[in-house]
Amino acid sequence: MSLLKDVVGHVFRKGDIYTKYSRCQYLIVLTGTGRENGAKAFDRLSAAWKKQEGAAGTLSYSMESLVSFRKLG
Repeated sequence: MSLLKDVVGHVFRKGDIYTKYSRCQYLIVLTGTGRENGAKAFDRLSAAWKKQEGAAGTLSYSMESLVSFRKLG
């Protein structure tokens, strides 16, 4: 999974945050990004992943707005 970590580290912006969530999952926080741009960011990640030699498997994602979490508190 270090290959995926390398791809994630190069695709997203400097201010975005990512961490390994489980053996095969990453949590990525895209600051100041709406759903449409979040989907575009995933498309960039997916394209970069497919270009990597040795990359296997299909990437998928789900997206939540932190604004909805703020309302809960």
